[in-house]
Amino acid sequence: MTKSAGLLIIKNSKVLLVKPRHMASDSNWSIPKGIIDIEADGNIVETAIRETYEETGILIPKDKVDFSKRSLISYVDSNGILSKIIFYFVVEISDKEFNQYRISSDFDSSEIETIAFFSAREARKKIYWKQQSVLNFIKPDSFCINELELFIKLGYIYKVKHPVYPIWLYNITKKCKLHKIWNYTTLSCRGLILDDSGKIIARPFKKFFERNEIYPEVLDLLSEPLHTTDKLDGALGVLYKYKDSYYICSKNNFNHYIGALATDVFYNQLHHLFSKDLKEYTILFEVITLKNPFTVNYTGEDAIFPIAVVNNISAKNDFRKLEELEKLEKFDIISTSKEGVVEFYEDGTMIKEKLPDFMNEYRKLKNLKEINFFCNSDKITGNILDRKKIIDHSNNNLLSNLMLFFSSENIEYKKILMYWI
Repeated sequence: MTKSAGLLIIKNSKVLLVKPRHMASDSNWSIPKGIIDIEADGNIVETAIRETYEETGILIPKDKVDFSKRSLISYVDSNGILSKIIFYFVVEISDKEFNQYRISSDFDSSEIETIAFFSAREARKKIYWKQQSVLNFIKPDSFCINELELFIKLGYIYKVKHPVYPIWLYNITKKCKLHKIWNYTTLSCRGLILDDSGKIIARPFKKFFERNEIYPEVLDLLSEPLHTTDKLDGALGVLYKYKDSYYICSKNNFNHYIGALATDVFYNQLHHLFSKDLKEYTILFEVITLKNPFTVNYTGEDAIFPIAVVNNISAKNDFRKLEELEKLEKFDIISTSKEGVVEFYEDGTMIKEKLPDFMNEYRKLKNLKEINFFCNSDKITGNILDRKKIIDHSNNNLLSNLMLFFSSENIEYKKILMYWI
């Protein structure tokens, strides 16, 4: 797998793109980037600065690089195999700084034909489609609907319409996780709520990972965590406000019972805490319900716990705002164990650490669910076919006879089945 690093340079709400030489199409422009050389550069920030200078003649000082504004772009080949990763950092400069940092009008003409600044609208027509997500940094209060629709057609994102209001909830699919199609857009679609124009109504945490799932090039940039919090084993509740009313939904669906339960608890116990308007933020809750316990067994009443106040523009957790909320009354929720912890870093990175005891119990419950599933295969076969979730990846067709499938001894197909369920 190839790993590259680059800079997304923004000036006057326009983004700098380079046109690779020997590209006949005018829709293959790119952000300046190049192959990572850790031995020569030390880290991916230095690589991004060096490669940008080589391709544009612009030398960006390291202190101009905003570590909190970074993301990645994943390239997957036709077989669904991850083939390339681009790490990039956002740099915003003025006209004066541009003239100061452009120390040479020369660039690597063997690779680059020309460079130019484009508005977001112009850039979407020029930039290579797999890099479209970088343009969301130009207008961080919204997402491009056309890009979201493209990812929906590719099977990496799905959307759910609100039953009443003209707003939509976006979430990633199993296919996205399987292929590891991570970029600014897919990472943000974890219960993201937008209106018809793409403007953000509510913005949950970006997708975050366990330490062993994070690229070492990113881990090298992190210092000590600023905050560490216990991770409750519940469901994520996303608070959103529309037409002067508050609602809570799950990250998967507006109509999920978790959202209805959490909204009820909110109005009965917590609504008085929200007299101060926080329309520029999204409040996230951990929803604990005994009606559908997860791995950790809790005792007590159904409850919701605020776990984050996410800035709708920067996507960072504002701990000061979180602390400003009045202390919640003590709920009678008791457990002898916990799921793990979440570490929050200065640049906005979040890392979850799940405890070994929790993972052991989680695996036991998962195995029980698999046993129950196969014991009741006749009952759910039709439902699975209706949902079109089972795919034979060898020829990319739906499995047409699940009864034969269930009676077979093909372990690999059974793994595929359990994954898609």
